[in-house]
Amino acid sequence: MNVKEAVDGEILFSGTIYVAPGALQMGVTFHGNKKVITVNNDTLVNGHAPSVGYLFNSLKAYSDVTAVILTGMGRDGSAEIGELRANGAHTIAQDEESSVVFGMPGEAIKRGGICEILSLHCISEKLIQKVKE
Repeated sequence: MNVKEAVDGEILFSGTIYVAPGALQMGVTFHGNKKVITVNNDTLVNGHAPSVGYLFNSLKAYSDVTAVILTGMGRDGSAEIGELRANGAHTIAQDEESSVVFGMPGEAIKRGGICEILSLHCISEKLIQKVKE
């Protein structure tokens, strides 16, 4: 899979991993059948920029989403990934054994927002499988 820093206005492509630029928020908007990245300097969400909560909020209206929350300190994204699940998204949390810090995935699991709990290795396999579908 390709990995790159996200650029505002860029169209999302399957099989590419987009990383939010430092100190900026990243979201996704839908224009017809195209998914477009937004990168901006909106306010902090959950005390963070970039914030996974901000990204997840941008996807709330869409059910054809797979959202993953990985190792991290705090609660950023834990409420928002639950909202995605409630809207029909498939949600995955990294398991405690493979996490360096289990704060974010642990909180999301506690809140009931997760469909699957997987090791880091299994998450990558699951995402590759979903890209091929």
